[in-house]
Amino acid sequence: TYRNYSSFYEESILRLYDLPASPNARRVRVFIAEKNLQIEMVPINMMTGENKTEEYLSKNPLGRMPLLELDNGTCIAESIAICRYLENEHPDPPLFGTSSLEQAMIEMWQRRMEFQFLNPMINIFRNTHEMWKDRMIQIPQIAEIESKQAEVNRLRELRSQLSLSLI
Repeated sequence: TYRNYSSFYEESILRLYDLPASPNARRVRVFIAEKNLQIEMVPINMMTGENKTEEYLSKNPLGRMPLLELDNGTCIAESIAICRYLENEHPDPPLFGTSSLEQAMIEMWQRRMEFQFLNPMINIFRNTHEMWKDRMIQIPQIAEIESKQAEVNRLRELRSQLSLSLI
């Protein structure tokens, strides 16, 4: 069913469901700190399956963190979606830029970091760490490939930055 979200603009934030070890949840916590916002943090214990309870899955069917829950019951998942919501509701200081160019450059770097570094790190962790052993099929070769590719990407990026600094 269609939901009219325009009436939610003035809603206040109730809580952030958090997984302290998660890089994506950390991204949101850093964003909140930079905005100097006071938001209740609710740590979710993934090891005990708290994220797979009926109550949590009713808020986020994927069972992932972070998750921002508003007073009206609306839940926003995904770190960048949460950060964009917070940016729109609390524009000062502007962390996503103010001009088209600033916004495009910030988005470009955010995506580069996510695709070239964060995703490979997550894949390495999920395919090698004991915590994930019984949660998914671990394929150690994926960790090897991701590790090598992350190194190639890091070297390419460093070379690019060095060449720019020499101009």
